[in-house]
Amino acid sequence: MTNEKLPVVPKEPTEPKKPVTPTITDKFLPKTGEIKTNMVLIGWTLVMGIFFIYWKKYHDTHQLD
Repeated sequence: MTNEKLPVVPKEPTEPKKPVTPTITDKFLPKTGEIKTNMVLIGWTLVMGIFFIYWKKYHDTHQLD
């Protein structure tokens, strides 16, 4: 492995500019970065939701007083 930096390549020089309004394919196929952030958000929401539901059920069925 060398510490040389990779040459900077301009992003998508050959593709024409995309329209401002996202197309259907853009909605269903977002960029990889958006997919990662969405997966993190969805996963975190699911974890918190399931935890909260189980916590509520536990407290409803096992009340201390």
